[in-house]
Amino acid sequence: QQQQQQQQQQQPQGAVPPHLHPNAGGPGGQQGTGAAPAEAEAAAGGAAAAAADGSSRAGTGDAAAGAAQPPRPPLSVPKEAVPDPVMAMLHEHAAFLHKCGELKLRDLMFAVRECLHADPQMAYHLWVIMFPIVWSTMEKNQQVTLAKPIIGLLSKEYHFKQAHLRPNVIQALLDGIAVSQPQPKLPPELIKFLGKTYNAWHIAIPLLESHVVMFPNDLRCFDALLELYKLLNEDDMLCGLWRRRCNSEVTKSALSFIQTGHLELAQELLGDAPRTVQPDKVSRSEQAMWIEQWVGCTKSLSQWDILEEYARETHNQELSLDCLWRLQDWIGLKQTLSSKVVQLEESPQMLMIKSYMALQESDTLSSDRCTSQAAIAALLRWWQLPEVASKPQAHLLQTFQQLVELREDTRVYADLAQGAAAKQEYPYQEVRDITDTWRLRIPNEWESMQHWQDLLMWRNHIYNTIITAFAPLAEANPQLHQLGYRDKAWSVNKLGAIATFHGHTDTCLSILNTMYGFSAMEVQEAFVKIREQARAYLERPAELMAGLNLLSTTNLDYFGAQHQSEIFRLKGCLLAQMKDTKAAHQSFFQSLYLWKQSAEAWLGWGRLCDELWDKNAAAGMPTPELLEYAVHSILQAVKLGHAPARGLLPRLLYLLSFDNNITASQEVQAQLMAQGAPPGPWLNVVGQAMERSGALELAPWVWLPWLPQLQMALARPEASLIKQILMTLALALPQAVYLPLRSFSFSLRDCIQRSATEFKDKQKQVAQLQSVCLAAQTKAREMPPDADGGVSQAALAAQQQALKAADAVRQMLTSLQHVEHVRAMEGRAFEHGRQVNDAVREKYPHLTTTLDALATEVSRAFVARQEERLLAVVNALLHRCYKLPFAGQHEVPDVLKKELLGVCRACFQDSNSSGKSRRASAGGSSLREEFVRDMHPENPNIPATLERLMDYLKAFRGRLLCEVEDKMSNSLRLEDEAPVLRDLPLVDIEMPGLYAAHVAAGEPPPKDGVVLLEAFGASVGIVRRAGASHRRLAFICSDGHVRHMLVQLSQNVPQQGTEERVAQVMRSLNRMLDAHAQSRSRALAWRVPMAVVIYPGTRLFEEDPSFITYGEAYDVNLLRYGRESDVPINVFKKRCANAAGDMTPHPTAEHIAEAAEKRLVAYHDVCERIVSENVFAQYVYKSLPSSNHLWAFKKTLCMHTALAGLLCRMLLLGGRTPFKVLIAKDTGCMAHTELILVYDERSGMLQNMEAVPFRLTRNLTSFFSGFGVEGIFCMAMVNAAQAILHKNTNIQHVLALFFRDDIVAWSGRRSTSKNTIVSGLKNEMIKSLVIKNSGAALARLREIAPSVAPEEVQHVLVGRESTVIHGVRALVEAATEPRNLCKMEATWHPWF
Repeated sequence: QQQQQQQQQQQPQGAVPPHLHPNAGGPGGQQGTGAAPAEAEAAAGGAAAAAADGSSRAGTGDAAAGAAQPPRPPLSVPKEAVPDPVMAMLHEHAAFLHKCGELKLRDLMFAVRECLHADPQMAYHLWVIMFPIVWSTMEKNQQVTLAKPIIGLLSKEYHFKQAHLRPNVIQALLDGIAVSQPQPKLPPELIKFLGKTYNAWHIAIPLLESHVVMFPNDLRCFDALLELYKLLNEDDMLCGLWRRRCNSEVTKSALSFIQTGHLELAQELLGDAPRTVQPDKVSRSEQAMWIEQWVGCTKSLSQWDILEEYARETHNQELSLDCLWRLQDWIGLKQTLSSKVVQLEESPQMLMIKSYMALQESDTLSSDRCTSQAAIAALLRWWQLPEVASKPQAHLLQTFQQLVELREDTRVYADLAQGAAAKQEYPYQEVRDITDTWRLRIPNEWESMQHWQDLLMWRNHIYNTIITAFAPLAEANPQLHQLGYRDKAWSVNKLGAIATFHGHTDTCLSILNTMYGFSAMEVQEAFVKIREQARAYLERPAELMAGLNLLSTTNLDYFGAQHQSEIFRLKGCLLAQMKDTKAAHQSFFQSLYLWKQSAEAWLGWGRLCDELWDKNAAAGMPTPELLEYAVHSILQAVKLGHAPARGLLPRLLYLLSFDNNITASQEVQAQLMAQGAPPGPWLNVVGQAMERSGALELAPWVWLPWLPQLQMALARPEASLIKQILMTLALALPQAVYLPLRSFSFSLRDCIQRSATEFKDKQKQVAQLQSVCLAAQTKAREMPPDADGGVSQAALAAQQQALKAADAVRQMLTSLQHVEHVRAMEGRAFEHGRQVNDAVREKYPHLTTTLDALATEVSRAFVARQEERLLAVVNALLHRCYKLPFAGQHEVPDVLKKELLGVCRACFQDSNSSGKSRRASAGGSSLREEFVRDMHPENPNIPATLERLMDYLKAFRGRLLCEVEDKMSNSLRLEDEAPVLRDLPLVDIEMPGLYAAHVAAGEPPPKDGVVLLEAFGASVGIVRRAGASHRRLAFICSDGHVRHMLVQLSQNVPQQGTEERVAQVMRSLNRMLDAHAQSRSRALAWRVPMAVVIYPGTRLFEEDPSFITYGEAYDVNLLRYGRESDVPINVFKKRCANAAGDMTPHPTAEHIAEAAEKRLVAYHDVCERIVSENVFAQYVYKSLPSSNHLWAFKKTLCMHTALAGLLCRMLLLGGRTPFKVLIAKDTGCMAHTELILVYDERSGMLQNMEAVPFRLTRNLTSFFSGFGVEGIFCMAMVNAAQAILHKNTNIQHVLALFFRDDIVAWSGRRSTSKNTIVSGLKNEMIKSLVIKNSGAALARLREIAPSVAPEEVQHVLVGRESTVIHGVRALVEAATEPRNLCKMEATWHPWF
């Protein structure tokens, strides 16, 4: 009792005592019920012996490499050997356990009540757990009877006293109702009110969503859900809900235009909708939505005069007030505010408008009072918002920024008043400081146009006040006199630039032409205005001539050389788009003549020359001069630090790889030779241009993102230049380059050894074939003629045999030459890599020694143990059984027997294994021997059918898993596993891969220094996933973060290379998403984990402990119901197979159709009886702490799933089984493993091997809800595709470089020299395949991107089906169609 009291005193208030904790034992705490004192005495010997031996075991441990195993302690010892204090302690503990085991439920209730009163969170969760259980035990009539009192309880007014508390009673009640089955029907208006009043937003929204699905004709549920979405600024969900509900194609198209940022088209469509759509075909709420969305589009397009007229005609006082202050109609604003008819809610926006009016009248006291009231109202709204979501908070933060500037406005007015009253010169320091601050405190460029206008339009009014106040100072203080003019011009130009960034070029031109309002402007701001106007015209192909006229009529005498250069550059861009290349060349030349440091001019000229080179080369008339100019211009732009120019480095590497393949047609060559030019082909044009243009003088870090391509290029003709670039890069950034280059050299060494062995074998085969050929030729010559003196039949046969032997010799000689070529290229690449590594070792001896030790110890120390490897092999064999097109009753096929024979020979009979595998226990060895004995194909007792084989493998897997889990906990000690790492001197060692990942994301090197590696975590985690075991290391870094890296061993090297290249593509795509307004505002970005290759087949892979596989939720659900994880697979295969167990149909149309129907019936059977559509939703609900976290998780996962679908569609990536998809439980981010592309063996084109374009199964769609799929998923894909295909992105160059390396690796895998980096294809064929595959990938992207042609508006208005997002909708339908899903393999788990 004293111990219990001490424990309770040490616990924090509200904590559950250990003996009452639900994890302390079984149901009711009955774990220790049968533990009698006599039994405790019997077990005392083992505990005492273990305690006595603990020090010796802790000192040596099972993990010490090469150390002998200490003798195991006996399971029991005599009672006399146990010390008396230990025995007394065990007696006391046994009595305590016995007492706890006798507790009844009534004994616990008092303690539970005390805890509930002390801890609101415990009371909340207990109610949410208990209410659904009690509700489910009631009869149907009892539930109906209780529904009305529940509604009355929720409607009580006294709950409002708790509205500010977190959690509160309403949250608990609603949460309990939400998880009850069946849910009691509550009035939707009540749910809406409770959700927004008691901060139960994300409890009320799922409730209403389920009500909308269950009662589709109840418009009240629909309207309530719409209002909650609107209050939380969940625009995508709102549009998705409307797209499911609306009856008109006009509504669907307009919403699609709005979500993709094409507001002009949406405004036109919505404005014409009331005249073209029959009113009886749409509901009133839909018509009201047209008006609401039209008003929003008009606000964003800054058409406030139109809005003011509409507000006046419709008597919309709130909209009228919003328009009047922007139009600076202060008289009308004052009359409207003073009107008694106007009675509006005292919202922060209305209070700010009153503050604007008070400032206009110089009433700073009233303005301060209104600003304070608005701040209080905004804070109250902030407290009512959910804790985790970000969009509603962002909207309120914008309001707070306006309130801060209103406070500063009163200081400006006070400073101006003091200056006017001063008798001597006044400095106006307050005005100067505030206006300078405003230039720095601006919104993000991807934020909405309405917020930009809210800020800058009001600032313009303050600037007008400053201009009026400083008007008398024109001669006395000209600099102060120009302050207002300069800042107003800057804000107008900035607003115009933001309008262009959002794609609203009409708005940009209107703002630049009308908002400034003065005839005079500073030279700098006048230049900015002209530049922004020209940029707007560049985005309007129909008005390029207007932009050219603007620049041509500009008086350049007012501007300096730098500004003149920019004007000529813009002129060149306009001329290039108008296809006047000669004039464009002249303009770019003039621009650079005026200012050679113009990086944008260099880049524009380089792009023009590159486009002309491609055009001429496609026509058979290549002009190497244009290619040289393009290379020189791009490198000059990169040298000047221009970020978009760095995006063209993959283009240079691609051109360099085909530098010796520049040929012209015969007619063009004849013309060139007639003019005295050297004949083609031209050699090393790009290489020489890069050397002359200073490619080696660039900042070394710009080449770091393309390190894999530089390494691969060492085996190609451009190796001499690449070696110099690599040498510069390695000496400047040794830690970012050394480990990958070291691993690349090791893989080359292995390739050279294989090539040497193959070369010797080929030589022997050639010698044998030559001897056979010589014998055949001799035999043919010695054959006697026939009786007539002619050639006999035997002689003819001998001659044919000799010809065949000669052909075989020629083919073998060709193969031998190829092997010799491969050896030479690999040897040269290995020599280049060795020289670079030697240079790094010579310059940084201590650094390279440390990195070598780190890589070696990681590769050695974290090898899976024998039992773990055996478990992985057994799991792989089970997976192979599942993939076979046979049901359980089918006999074991021969192909599987061959695999079993290979497994028995290769994996389990190797008695010479080294390292940690020697420390296998006797149990592991016996299991190994048993498996080899039972599974050897020569064993007569081997299972005869697949079902029996799978049963044996599953039972053996269970035994192995118990063996592994008993011997190894979830973590190991680093000092036992890798003592070298513990003692490694980490002096100035950077975090591996972090610098390279930072630079690869498009960012320049960090100015505050690199992140250093301080230490390794003391614990090494064990990650068991899909039968495989990995070790997880914790890297403690100097920035305070702990980064977790998975040690992945025995990786497939070609697959590892493909994943590395796909990661490069994703990083490049992320830069494109960041540069686009719609994708950046949604925070769309692929998660690209760091990966550091430290040895061929071994890498460090970044993975946070919060990551799980998507399949884990599936396994947890099946285990919950006592089912094995393969039950759905077996049921599906059994239903699809014939009587013999064969699932392969006969190749006739009738049998194929019958097999398809069987698969569809089997798919529906599994969905209805075994795997429900809520498995994943239930798992996530139980894993996350609150409904707010669940909502944020759902949105993030939905967007990441959409991005994964886009990538899978673009690159035709397949095989996305649940155990290859990783999901972060804390954020919802998604990552993928085992990415590989499949090429057609004949055509060399990417091949789609699956019936669905990407993974969007029923559990995912159920979790996201139909509104989420329509509103978030589809629009995330559409906006990402739109950003990638935006003008001036480098997507075509990134894809070309990606396909070049991937096709080379694919051809290397197909060649006789397996896994070589030297392609067996010629450069011409590789280039053709790259162009075809890149074009096909871009075509698939264009199918997803929105159709935003102006003709689409008229197309929809005449009543046709909308095609704005037709491509993505077709893909979603194909991905969710059951007839497509049932065609997938059973291991793909289409039902999940």
